[in-house]
Amino acid sequence: MENQNQEQQKGFMDNLKDKFEQVKDQVQDKWEDVKDKTAELADQAKDKLEELKDKAEDTWDGIKDKSQHLTNEAKDKMENIQDRADDKVTELKDKANLEMAKAKVEYNEIKKDVKDNLR
Repeated sequence: MENQNQEQQKGFMDNLKDKFEQVKDQVQDKWEDVKDKTAELADQAKDKLEELKDKAEDTWDGIKDKSQHLTNEAKDKMENIQDRADDKVTELKDKANLEMAKAKVEYNEIKKDVKDNLR
């Protein structure tokens, strides 16, 4: 009987040991699955981050290009306005000089007439 009890205990212990090994193997398999999934998610996150970084750089480059274009356009317009203002100033100076010349001629004619009349 004692022998039978020992065999039952040994059978129970072997069965318990087998169950433990099965659970241990299942836990290790799940752990490997979790590690693999974590690595996969990390790779996906890295790829998405790189994609977002590239998009941000492209957007920034677009903004810089547009900004440079607008800056150049504004500069060209300012230069055009300055050129037109310079032309207008020159035109007004020429007109003023012409008027001054006419006034001087008229003054000299009046001065001559006055001299002639005084003689």
